[in-house]
Amino acid sequence: MAVELVFRLDSGRLGIEDRKTGEKVEFPNRVVVNQARGLILSLGEDEEVARSRLAGRFGQDEMATLSLFCVEGTHLTYELRVLAHLRRLLARQSGNAGRVSLLPGKPGKGSDYVLEIPGYELFPLARRRELEHAIQAYFRVRRLLINGEDRAIPAARRELEIQVRRLFVRALPGAAAIVGYLAAPASLRADRLAFLAYVLLILVLVYYGGRVGWMVLARRIVPVEYCLYMLQNARGRCSTVDRWLARTLWGRSASG
Repeated sequence: MAVELVFRLDSGRLGIEDRKTGEKVEFPNRVVVNQARGLILSLGEDEEVARSRLAGRFGQDEMATLSLFCVEGTHLTYELRVLAHLRRLLARQSGNAGRVSLLPGKPGKGSDYVLEIPGYELFPLARRRELEHAIQAYFRVRRLLINGEDRAIPAARRELEIQVRRLFVRALPGAAAIVGYLAAPASLRADRLAFLAYVLLILVLVYYGGRVGWMVLARRIVPVEYCLYMLQNARGRCSTVDRWLARTLWGRSASG
């Protein structure tokens, strides 16, 4: 049976509850961060308290206090980290720290995330979609309910998209590159410069051919907006060619 975690996130608090056991963790919605290093330094503390406690480690580094999960929020990375940190703290409190898995291998073994965010419906649409996609991609949740509404793409479809990407972006291009290399005629191998150009051409063709195959199939499995989020945020650098392919195949513009 999947774990059902309830996150209560409003202007005053950041909380989590395991609905099955009743275990809870809660902090005031004050998150002290070191933005230069991208670190969360404390939850629920005033900045002065955190600075006094951590001065020996961070010296004169600038700190900032954020309130997360607000309408005007622009701190998605920190929001994801806070959700993960709350889950770790809950697991530690309940004595399951050694067994908690934030990235389960199969959707069927994932957790149900229930988020209660007052005023979530007033968030800009782009912010809501980005948060929903990020939670599904980062945690691979089974279900995602926000204010009682199921916002998740079916887990089986997300897992299928992952397998399709692995096949087209890794397995098939790798196999094609090996076959092309081994099939090169002896006359071509004798000319080192021509053979090098041949190998580079194969690598470029199979790499981007695989990405085209993934993009064409992925849009039939999951929403294009989710594919775009994964391309830009969860799968490394988004190249100029990737952006061109996204515009051509998905009709969407991708940022770098």
